[in-house]
Amino acid sequence: MIAMEDDLRSRISKAAEQAIQSYARGILSLDGLTEQMLQEWKMRCKADDQPTHGVLLRIAQRICSRALCAAWRSSQVEMRNCAFDNLRCYLEQSLRSSGYATTLQQNEHAAEDVLHQTLEAGRMTSGRF
Repeated sequence: MIAMEDDLRSRISKAAEQAIQSYARGILSLDGLTEQMLQEWKMRCKADDQPTHGVLLRIAQRICSRALCAAWRSSQVEMRNCAFDNLRCYLEQSLRSSGYATTLQQNEHAAEDVLHQTLEAGRMTSGRF
């Protein structure tokens, strides 16, 4: 039982690390996210079910998303800046893997313009200017 718990915690920690790097650098700690994921899994699981890596990533993404949203709306400038940096990196990666990547590469500033317009639109809808 203890070995199974250690294996689960290790698997959760790996998914948490991956999620933090993708969505929540500087917003969530690895230990904090791991613990939140473990608690959420325990509330959802039946008996000795073991989650797949995909399920663990979805749990991590959900928690990171809530934390990122809270950071974006924070009254603390450092937290908002951290959220902005995470969103910017995520959008930049998404743009690079989109069908428009080749078109955007033809204009030196196109990707940067799309990023700023998207983030500004998000800022306007969240009530931050």
